[in-house]
Amino acid sequence: MLRLDDLQAVADLILEKDNYPNRVMVEVRLIKAGYSRRKQHKVVIPFWALKRGDDYAIYYTIHEIAHIVSPPLSSHGTRYKQVEDRLLGYWEFMVKRKKVYPRTLYSRGQMVYTTVNPILLCSVRE
Repeated sequence: MLRLDDLQAVADLILEKDNYPNRVMVEVRLIKAGYSRRKQHKVVIPFWALKRGDDYAIYYTIHEIAHIVSPPLSSHGTRYKQVEDRLLGYWEFMVKRKKVYPRTLYSRGQMVYTTVNPILLCSVRE
């Protein structure tokens, strides 16, 4: 399982790649949902996201960073998703969304997370 300093390193690399001028601090907490604070340059990741695996924890960190990098008031709309897709691309991630969060997450073309029932995946491949 990744640690806080690992997620901070992910955030630092993504922001450097995107030429974002400020450092964003990453926190991990026992909370229901993550959030970002643009003015404080901070993102908070729920501990449960780390338990879903390294790729999901990295995705969730990038998802929250996208809230800070995207235009204000873009919430989870089209402009936000464009920013999120760009940031995920730096990590070679691609996401198929339900609405906002991933239905399926790919890393370098390989599926690394899905909410789809594995039995349904087998029947689709046949």
